[in-house]
Amino acid sequence: MSSRECETLSAVLDTLHTGVAIYDAVSGTVLDANARLEEILGYTPNQLRELSVAEYTTNTYPHTESEFHDRLSAAANGNPQQFMWRAKRADGELIWIQVFISQQRPTADRCVRVEVRDITQHYDTHQRGTRRNRNRVVRTIPMSNAIPPRSVRSMPERSVTASSLSSLTSVSPETPVSAEPSFGVLTLEALPASVPVSPPRCSVTVTDCAII
Repeated sequence: MSSRECETLSAVLDTLHTGVAIYDAVSGTVLDANARLEEILGYTPNQLRELSVAEYTTNTYPHTESEFHDRLSAAANGNPQQFMWRAKRADGELIWIQVFISQQRPTADRCVRVEVRDITQHYDTHQRGTRRNRNRVVRTIPMSNAIPPRSVRSMPERSVTASSLSSLTSVSPETPVSAEPSFGVLTLEALPASVPVSPPRCSVTVTDCAII
């Protein structure tokens, strides 16, 4: 298909700040392009006519040649396309472009009009701002949710008789006995032999503690 069948671009379009090209939606070939597209991609219109889409895009997922062809076909079928694309200039520099694709005219079902804008500077500035904002985010844990260090809080002491603890341990009036149940520390101290007791009794000091 020749560019005449699809209509060539008007020379007026060379004054635009937007790159414009006419594509054959079936083959993916550039049929005509304005001066601004030449500036963006670094290829002359004649060079673009000889290149495949893969040669001036990164051709890596999702910016693949087949994906670009699919978008050309969709636009030719009456579904305009708008998307960001990663392009590769003639000097190898990678740039970001915004692409708009639409039918050139209803009767030219194979011809689509492609508008290209270089948004590299805007995209890079936006990405840097996003990274700076992300770095400023400080995540803190409220003190009410913080886990306190393992500590022991002493509870008041109280005296009990040995008979009340008979189920826990056997107590001898001559020998001090100590035990450590799960709820605290138990200390048994024998009474002096000079103190008459009947039956033998012990002074018991219980210190409860709570593990936090």
